[in-house]
Amino acid sequence: MVWWLLAGMLAGVLADRACTHKVLTKKNDDMEKTKANLLILEEWLAMHRRGRRVADALNEKGIRNVAIYGMGILGSHLYQELNVSGISVKYIMDRRLVKGVYSAEVCGPEAKVENVDAVIVTPVYQFEEIERNIHQVNDVQVISLRELLD
Repeated sequence: MVWWLLAGMLAGVLADRACTHKVLTKKNDDMEKTKANLLILEEWLAMHRRGRRVADALNEKGIRNVAIYGMGILGSHLYQELNVSGISVKYIMDRRLVKGVYSAEVCGPEAKVENVDAVIVTPVYQFEEIERNIHQVNDVQVISLRELLD
């Protein structure tokens, strides 16, 4: 009888440890994403202090029409900056489809995009995976936001 009680307690402890591990892993992932975003924002601000904008980097690459992948804080700031720059944002690509907020067409991340020179990926911490996914559907240049912050 005591053996079954101890086995049950051990199973409970192991299950609790597995759950705690998942929570800690998620928190660590969230911290890494936040850190990556802060570094990007720091680079972006430094670029602005030098009198340059993301649109300048896009114009130098001959890019005039874009899609923005990811509308978190970085994507939102990028949209606002490009919206007044002469660069045309044709598509907003995001898992959370918020229609009616942007003048660009809003679509999911696996959508086919047309008439764009490039897709700018704002979740830089997942760039390689996102780039692969975009190329499965689209034959278009994919650029990390980080690449545009010289």
